[in-house]
Amino acid sequence: ELTEAYIVAGENYVYLHQYEQAKTVLDKAKAVLTPHPQSNLYLIYYYAEGAYYDNLRQYPAALNSYSQGIDLASR
Repeated sequence: ELTEAYIVAGENYVYLHQYEQAKTVLDKAKAVLTPHPQSNLYLIYYYAEGAYYDNLRQYPAALNSYSQGIDLASR
Protein backbone atom coordinates (compact mmCIF):
# COMPACT_ATOMS: atom_id res chain seq x y z
CA GLU A 1 0.00 0.00 0.00
CA LEU A 2 1.18 3.49 -0.84
CA THR A 3 0.65 4.82 2.68
CA GLU A 4 2.89 2.14 4.14
CA ALA A 5 5.53 2.93 1.54
CA TYR A 6 5.47 6.60 2.56
CA ILE A 7 5.85 5.69 6.23
CA VAL A 8 8.72 3.26 5.64
CA ALA A 9 10.44 5.76 3.34
CA GLY A 10 10.07 8.38 6.07
CA GLU A 11 11.73 6.10 8.61
CA ASN A 12 14.53 5.34 6.18
CA TYR A 13 15.13 9.02 5.54
CA VAL A 14 15.27 9.62 9.29
CA TYR A 15 17.93 6.93 9.68
CA LEU A 16 19.86 8.51 6.80
CA HIS A 17 19.55 11.93 8.50
CA GLN A 18 17.71 13.28 5.45
CA TYR A 19 15.11 15.11 7.47
CA GLU A 20 13.55 17.25 4.74
CA GLN A 21 12.78 14.16 2.68
CA ALA A 22 11.51 12.37 5.79
CA LYS A 23 9.11 15.22 6.56
CA THR A 24 7.88 15.32 2.96
CA VAL A 25 6.92 11.64 2.81
CA LEU A 26 5.54 11.58 6.36
CA ASP A 27 3.32 14.52 5.44
CA LYS A 28 2.11 12.56 2.40
CA ALA A 29 1.35 9.57 4.62
CA LYS A 30 -0.57 11.78 7.05
CA ALA A 31 -2.61 13.28 4.19
CA VAL A 32 -3.61 9.80 3.02
CA LEU A 33 -4.37 8.63 6.58
CA THR A 34 -6.42 11.66 7.68
CA PRO A 35 -9.69 10.48 6.08
CA HIS A 36 -9.21 7.09 7.82
CA PRO A 37 -8.86 7.86 11.55
CA GLN A 38 -9.26 4.20 12.55
CA SER A 39 -6.48 2.90 10.29
CA ASN A 40 -3.98 0.58 11.94
CA LEU A 41 -1.28 2.28 9.87
CA TYR A 42 -1.38 5.12 12.37
CA LEU A 43 0.55 2.85 14.73
CA ILE A 44 3.59 2.77 12.48
CA TYR A 45 3.02 6.37 11.37
CA TYR A 46 3.27 7.66 14.94
CA TYR A 47 6.43 5.64 15.50
CA ALA A 48 8.04 7.10 12.36
CA GLU A 49 6.90 10.61 13.24
CA GLY A 50 8.25 10.18 16.76
CA ALA A 51 11.60 9.03 15.41
CA TYR A 52 11.68 12.07 13.13
CA TYR A 53 11.13 14.48 16.01
CA ASP A 54 13.45 12.53 18.31
CA ASN A 55 16.29 12.81 15.81
CA LEU A 56 15.68 16.54 15.55
CA ARG A 57 15.82 16.70 19.36
CA GLN A 58 12.26 17.99 19.46
CA TYR A 59 11.50 15.77 22.42
CA PRO A 60 8.05 17.08 23.41
CA ALA A 61 6.81 16.51 19.85
CA ALA A 62 8.43 13.06 19.79
CA LEU A 63 6.78 12.10 23.07
CA ASN A 64 3.45 13.34 21.76
CA SER A 65 3.74 11.13 18.66
CA TYR A 66 4.79 8.09 20.66
CA SER A 67 1.96 8.71 23.14
CA GLN A 68 -0.60 8.90 20.36
CA GLY A 69 0.62 5.56 19.05
CA ILE A 70 0.47 3.98 22.49
CA ASP A 71 -3.01 5.37 23.06
CA LEU A 72 -4.21 3.99 19.74
CA ALA A 73 -2.67 0.57 20.43
CA SER A 74 -4.40 0.46 23.84
CA ARG A 75 -7.89 0.75 22.36
